[in-house]
Amino acid sequence: MILIGIIGGIYAFEDASKRSPKVTFDQNTRLSKVLRKLGAESPLHAINGIDSNLAQKGEAIVMQGKTTKPDGSSTNLVSIHYVCTDCHNVKQELPDVGKVDPEARLNYAINNDLPFLQGSGLYGVVNRDSWYNGDYQKKYGQLAKDARNDLTNAIQLCATECSQGRPLTDWEMKAVLHYLWSIELTMGDLNLSDSAMIGLEKAAAEPGKHQDTIKWLQSHYLKASPATFAEPLPNAKRKYGVGGDPQLGKAIYEQGCRHCHYSGGVSNFTLDHSILTFKKLENHFPKYSDYSIYQVLRHGIQPRPGYRPYMPQYTMERMSREQVNHLAAYIK
Repeated sequence: MILIGIIGGIYAFEDASKRSPKVTFDQNTRLSKVLRKLGAESPLHAINGIDSNLAQKGEAIVMQGKTTKPDGSSTNLVSIHYVCTDCHNVKQELPDVGKVDPEARLNYAINNDLPFLQGSGLYGVVNRDSWYNGDYQKKYGQLAKDARNDLTNAIQLCATECSQGRPLTDWEMKAVLHYLWSIELTMGDLNLSDSAMIGLEKAAAEPGKHQDTIKWLQSHYLKASPATFAEPLPNAKRKYGVGGDPQLGKAIYEQGCRHCHYSGGVSNFTLDHSILTFKKLENHFPKYSDYSIYQVLRHGIQPRPGYRPYMPQYTMERMSREQVNHLAAYIK
């Protein structure tokens, strides 16, 4: 705010006749446009304007795993097991796009009827400059290194490893990028004050690279999605639902677990609301098995010979220890 105040003060005393043409931003202005106006360099995955037809086809790939080619024929499924939205939201999922807070994310998911998923959101993913961060290096090794600073490599890693599918063709990648750019962050997502917006407009009206202003603006959103893997709690530290909130646990069960584990879902293990299901889960609380929420939420389940679908784990940033206890409280 100090920076914006300084910017505003400088321009207030300038001769209006010497100012550059006025630049106007509003809540719907795309973040990338503001950064370009401030002189920021475009990322490697930048495109020259959104092609609505390509974006529509990219959306179909993300949502359905396939689309129609320019000649009208259908593409093959990227994966026979998953689509992107099995693990990633395509709508804003954080009340503050500049802060990682699993509790706030769960409340936002409840209030906006969003899935509570393992993968970082695709909304605004093009505005980041790093992917497969933190402990994903442990899981994917060199593949994560190659994806760290290249969104197209990150998408291919997700398609081939996370989805257990095939690489996207160049045309499919182009379509997906056009779709992802169509759901980039807007200025309204940053919750800036009116005075801050005015300061940005004044800075953007002047030619040159405004490095301090760019840095200040980028501090209001996540440029990377941190990922911290955790080990299952030892039995002595598992609260088994004591002190947990069953209502929050119900939300995790419905909007997290049952996003995949329902009859006809992508998992072959169905979670319903029967006494037998809840009793089975509760009986496995103290165990180190795939049916123990304490185990599976932190380690996931790996692909097996003859059955490639698996369950990715929740990082600490995506589900806290308190939230695991909320889930246990609901199951009990």
